[in-house]
Amino acid sequence: MAKRENDADRYVVRQSAQHLFHRCSNASSGFGDVDGTEEGSHLPLRPRFIQPFSRTFPEVQQTAELSGWDNVRSSETGVRIVLASASETRARVLAAAGIPFEQDAADIDEGIIKRDCRQRGTSAEQAALALAESKAQTVVARHPGALVIGADQLLVSGSDWLDKPATPEQARQTLRKLRARRHQLVSGMVVVRDSSSLCRHVEVAELTMRDYSDRFIDWYIETAADADLQVVGASRLDGLGAQAFAEIQGDYFTILGLPLLRLLDVLRREAVLID
Repeated sequence: MAKRENDADRYVVRQSAQHLFHRCSNASSGFGDVDGTEEGSHLPLRPRFIQPFSRTFPEVQQTAELSGWDNVRSSETGVRIVLASASETRARVLAAAGIPFEQDAADIDEGIIKRDCRQRGTSAEQAALALAESKAQTVVARHPGALVIGADQLLVSGSDWLDKPATPEQARQTLRKLRARRHQLVSGMVVVRDSSSLCRHVEVAELTMRDYSDRFIDWYIETAADADLQVVGASRLDGLGAQAFAEIQGDYFTILGLPLLRLLDVLRREAVLID
């Protein structure tokens, strides 16, 4: 593919890239995901294009320039990519990997889906896929011909599925519950185009928390931003929350909530990226 003359020719930007990536740099990442979905967000539900080049996020531009944007073929083939999630962490992962996409969050009630899965004795892996599937199927009708990515994650501690804490006190309770224990982050991803399912993928990462003190919890709650606390597990691995972990086993992108390497395989198979 021939190189375009300038960055403005590469992508249509429907909202300020600087504003988006400023928010991304302060956003939560959460953990893992299983073919699927994600919890309520205050972000607008209208579609938007993501511009990977941003002066406020220079590492993304550097990564893109090193990898070469000629690798991206979506504009050449006419294939559009839509992220059916409000997660700015997932958006950041895609942008850093040089993938042009739109973000159109699915308006679903995850609580109902989770409760139904629990009542039916569904595994966490299948529940994560159900969430991801619901997101993708909700959004795909609005984007004919596009590749739509649904993704979600569950945190499993013993027999419990933990939700994102909504308040500092809930974050404190989560940190106490997870202290000195191992838990699993189940990440699901579903990729669809129109009525065709192109990928259903689940990955599981295991994370072990330190036996941190109550003083550490107090310090963390007081110091961390709300976005750092309001993620599954109340601790961002790529932020201040890294201090709470003793060990991790599993794929880094799975922990962030998007199994990127599997997604890249799908995009190459569908001729969106050069093989």
